[in-house]
Amino acid sequence: MAREWRSHHMIRTGATRIARAFRRTMKPSLISTLAVVVLFSVLGALGAVTYWHHRSDVRHTAAVLEANRMSALYTRASTTANRAELLIAVGNATGDPQYLLQQADVQAEINETFDAISRSPRIEDRQFGEWANLYIMPIVATFARLREEPPPPFEDLVAQYGAAYTALYRSAKAGDPGSEGLAGQLVDPDAVGGDPAKLPNPVTTITKFKAGVQDEAAARRQVAHAEAEELANLVSRGLYGVGLALVVLLLFIAVRFGRSEARTVAENDQLRRISTTDPLTGLGNRRAFEEAIERVGAATQGGAVALVMMDLDEFKIVNDTFGHGRGDAVLSKFAGLLSKLAPPGVSRFRIGGDEFALIVHGVESAEAFYLAEQVRLQVLELLGNDVTLSAGIAMLDPADRDVALLAQRADAALYEAKLRGRNLTVLYRQSEGSVPVFPAAKLQAVRLLLQEGRINPVFQPIWQIHSRTLLGYEGLSRPHPDYGLEGPQQAFDIAEQFGHAAELDALCRHHLLEAAKELPAEGLLFINISPYSLTHQSYSPMTLMRELKAANISRSRVVFEVTERSSVPVDVISEAVAGLRSHGFAVALDDVGSGNNGIELMSKAAFDYVKIDRSVMVSAAKGASNRAALMAILAFATESGAVVIAEGIEDEGMFDLVRDVAASTQLKGNPGLIHGVQGFLFGLPLRAEEATTESPPELAA
Repeated sequence: MAREWRSHHMIRTGATRIARAFRRTMKPSLISTLAVVVLFSVLGALGAVTYWHHRSDVRHTAAVLEANRMSALYTRASTTANRAELLIAVGNATGDPQYLLQQADVQAEINETFDAISRSPRIEDRQFGEWANLYIMPIVATFARLREEPPPPFEDLVAQYGAAYTALYRSAKAGDPGSEGLAGQLVDPDAVGGDPAKLPNPVTTITKFKAGVQDEAAARRQVAHAEAEELANLVSRGLYGVGLALVVLLLFIAVRFGRSEARTVAENDQLRRISTTDPLTGLGNRRAFEEAIERVGAATQGGAVALVMMDLDEFKIVNDTFGHGRGDAVLSKFAGLLSKLAPPGVSRFRIGGDEFALIVHGVESAEAFYLAEQVRLQVLELLGNDVTLSAGIAMLDPADRDVALLAQRADAALYEAKLRGRNLTVLYRQSEGSVPVFPAAKLQAVRLLLQEGRINPVFQPIWQIHSRTLLGYEGLSRPHPDYGLEGPQQAFDIAEQFGHAAELDALCRHHLLEAAKELPAEGLLFINISPYSLTHQSYSPMTLMRELKAANISRSRVVFEVTERSSVPVDVISEAVAGLRSHGFAVALDDVGSGNNGIELMSKAAFDYVKIDRSVMVSAAKGASNRAALMAILAFATESGAVVIAEGIEDEGMFDLVRDVAASTQLKGNPGLIHGVQGFLFGLPLRAEEATTESPPELAA
């Protein structure tokens, strides 16, 4: 009994606490509004169910009627065909031409029936009607020749009937549109030795079968209609029950807590006073930031406005290494630094875990940049724990005062600072792109990838078309499946987002160079290098030379591939390519045609190889009018003397296009503008020890 009493006491106590909490947070006006919303939601749901029920009923009824109508037409065709067969038999037996004349009326009726089937709203019936006119009516026309004067030789009629039947059977066997499922209802002419006398009349057989199909369709529709009816009734009863229960519950709550409005208003006023302040730093929180940004946009007049977005680099490491107490101390100290350095009138906010923002009025971009740099340098000096600061700055466009665009631009500038190695201030420029967004689990997966380095290197062969010999291998990096990444491209996109693209690039190169030791000695080694690595503050061609030396791979064997798909300015990439080539490296422009920078890059930088993206080849394969992009790329590449490689050749059709273009562009002393091919047709990406130098048979063909 004591145990039971304690249980009831705990239940009553818990219920009381819940009721008190509910009374403190819920206003009677809010409850009333909620009750109205819920009631209208239930009514709306009931109306939606009723409408759906009505539409479903109309749809099912129409489908059943149409199936019945088509069944009647097919039955009429079958009956008419039977009558025609009977009239022919009687006419031949009696010699009375009257029966053959009646057969003409029957033939007209069959024509009329098939025309009606051809006008059906259902595509399969229309297709059958068209198919019947092509293959069934020639059989009917054979019998119509019996009315000719003089009658044709019987052998001619038998041969014509056999030919028409064979054409019909073969069409049904091939599954031509409109003939689906009919082959099983017919006799194979070969099975009776091609003797037309042993072939049945297919008109009766086929139309009877189609009538049965329509009857079955009508029956299925009726069953589906009954099931939909039952479901609609069940959902309606459920909604009525839920609506009634909610109304009763809300009425109880409204009566129970109706007297608590004054207390709730007071508590909400207190919440409003603290809702715009970050409790740890005393700065404005995200809500205060959003309200301040809205006020900036709503102001019809005003001077220049700068938005400075700041992020403490790798702050998560501080929390993970020293604990959240140390992390909170760092955040509080940084907030104090902002308050100290920011002039009067500058609004300061903590908008995320390690994200801060400043709204600065009445300054130009140079002054905002100077302020952000002051903060960044002070962070480097005062905060310790290897904490640095990245900042992005954007200026409000006075013409439209679009604050949403202002925030996006500041975010893009901050992202650019992260991308270039962190501990940097970047002022937004018009050429910068948008920031991709990834789930937190994917971000963590890339962090683990950088820590653990589990990468599977594979190599895909590249072949020379004209000599049919191996040109080289492209090294490809595959993150281990345990990371749950969709592929290497996603890994690089995420690494670029938090400024680790160069590290991931170096990690992939390390694994590829180590694995390349097992490759055959013949052929070049193509290795991708990210454009963001070329712009990273730690990048140097000497680093690449040291990596090759450590792997004991000759510089003359390596070709670095630079993709055209990036937001890095073309001038920056072309300068980096020139630096690579000045140190003796061969360089390939990869994915040409997949973006908008390929032609411009080829016009500003010299490349040893040009690799045409698969999408360009697929587009060119669609017709001569689509080859303009391909021919433009080939023209630029030829002028620069680059070796052209077509990527993504996966089937004979695409290879035929490559050979066609190569053949059509042959000049004296020039075997054609496309020199090499790469793709699944000529070899899958394999481990180094599985690579081969043997020319694939498809290339020889």
